[in-house]
Amino acid sequence: MSDFYVVPVWDEEAKRWYTDGNIIGLNIETKTLEELIDLVREFAPDLIEANHPEVEEAERPSAVKMSMEIRIAG
Repeated sequence: MSDFYVVPVWDEEAKRWYTDGNIIGLNIETKTLEELIDLVREFAPDLIEANHPEVEEAERPSAVKMSMEIRIAG
């Protein structure tokens, strides 16, 4: 099974959250962490299906695990 991950990163200068991870095409930037998490949950499964054809349908996660590690850009 393929492991997909998303790490929320805080950019202090821009005062925005953005995603870092290994899902091709998942580039989200938001004002709040909650909004970022909601958008990741909404878009990640479709992006995995569209951009990772090597992953068999049965192996695709229905939800992506969010890393508990939160980075501060800088």
